[in-house]
Amino acid sequence: MKIKFENVIIVGPSSNRKGGIAWVLKKYKANFKLRYFSSTNFQSTFLSFLCLPERLIFFVAILLFNNNIKVVHIHGSSQGSFFRKYFFYKISKLFKKKVIYHIHSGRFLKFHETANKVTKKLIENIINNTDVLIVLSESWKTGYTQRFNPKAIDVIPNLIDKPTSVIKKQKENFINRINVVFLGKIVQSKGVYDLLDCIVENYEFFSKSMTFTICGIGETEQMRKYKDFDKYGLINFTGWVGSKEKEKILSNSDILILPSYSEGLPVSILEGMSYKMAVVATNVGGIPDIIQHNRNGFLFNPGDKSAMFDILKKYSTEPKLVIDHGEENYKKVVGHFPENVKNELNRIYNTI
Repeated sequence: MKIKFENVIIVGPSSNRKGGIAWVLKKYKANFKLRYFSSTNFQSTFLSFLCLPERLIFFVAILLFNNNIKVVHIHGSSQGSFFRKYFFYKISKLFKKKVIYHIHSGRFLKFHETANKVTKKLIENIINNTDVLIVLSESWKTGYTQRFNPKAIDVIPNLIDKPTSVIKKQKENFINRINVVFLGKIVQSKGVYDLLDCIVENYEFFSKSMTFTICGIGETEQMRKYKDFDKYGLINFTGWVGSKEKEKILSNSDILILPSYSEGLPVSILEGMSYKMAVVATNVGGIPDIIQHNRNGFLFNPGDKSAMFDILKKYSTEPKLVIDHGEENYKKVVGHFPENVKNELNRIYNTI
C-alpha cells in the first residue's frame, strides 16, 4: 500500500511552544499537510507530565477511530521528552502501527550513556524496535549504528524556509562593522557566556570592527554585568524574537555564531546559511557535517575563547571571507528547503 501524507500522524510538542522541536514542527505544519497531535501544550515540564494521561487518552481515541492512520512519526529528545514519548511509542505499537522515532537532541547519546539500568533498557527498546530511526546528520547515523541495533536508520535534515529574498553581500557592507548574531537559549551549554567573555576580553578590538546581537531566552538576569560593561553599545540583547523580527536580524547580519558544548543539527546555523551568512561554531554534534573549516565557516573546540577570538579577528581583517563563506553556505543549505525535505519524508514513509 502506498502511504500518503494523510496516513501519517506526527506526535510532538505543540508548535506554539518555544524550543527546537516545536520550531521544526511549526515549519512542518506550514509546509506539509500531515495530521498533528500535541504530546504537550505546556512549556513547563511539570505541567507536561501532569497532563500526560489526558493526552494519552486522546491519542488512543484518535487511533481507535482513524483506521487510515498507518504511520506514527514521533519527534523526540532526551530527558523528560523521552519518557513522555515512550508512552506514545508503546501505544502505537499496541495498535500495530508503523513507528518512526525522530531524534532531535544532540545530547541523546550522552543521556543513554549516563542513564540508570532501567532507563537504558527503555532507550534501547525504542531505538532497536522502532521501524525507522531518523537522525539529523550522517555523523549521528554512524554514532547510533555503532551503539545500537536499529531496524532501519535514515537521515532527514531539519527543515528551514527558503528566504523570500537574500541580499548579495559586498565588501562595502563592512565599511563600518561586521554584524555577528547568536540565536539560542541563554545558558552555559550554548556557550553564550564564552562568547560574551570573549567580547569583554577583546573589547577594544571589537569596538572598531564588530557588533553583536544576542537573541534568546533563559538566564537573562546574568546578562546584566555584560550590559553594564558595554560602554560602546556593541552588544544588543533582544530576548526571544518572532519570525518577522528574526528575518530582519538575519537579513542585516553577516556572521552566525554558535559556541555550543553539544548540539544536534542546529536550526539557527541552517537559517544563517540560508541568508548567506558565514558561520562560526564548535565542532560538536552534526555541525561538522555542514560546516567545513575554512570553506564555509570556521570550527573550534567548545570553551576555547582564544580560538573564537582568532576566528572573529580573521573575518574582520579579511572581509572577503565572509562573502565567500556566505555564498558557499547558501549552496549547501538548499537540501533543507521544504520541497527537498518533503521528498525525503515521502521516500521514508513508502519504504517503511
